[in-house]
Amino acid sequence: MHLVIATREDPDLPLARLRARDQLTELRVTDLRFTLSEAASFLNQMMGLNLSPDPPQAQYWLCLGATFLR
Repeated sequence: MHLVIATREDPDLPLARLRARDQLTELRVTDLRFTLSEAASFLNQMMGLNLSPDPPQAQYWLCLGATFLR
């Protein structure tokens, strides 16, 4: 049996014991965060842009693009 739990905070479960027994797979914010290249690709596809993933241009355009998606 597999159980999936999605929360914003760690649940009140014996997580350390589950980790030690290799019975737990975790996805954290760092696992889900886009790289600059992935973010540029996403915004290019969703908004029809032609952004370059090269800094410093990327950070400016990615922030601007993210603002429009909100």
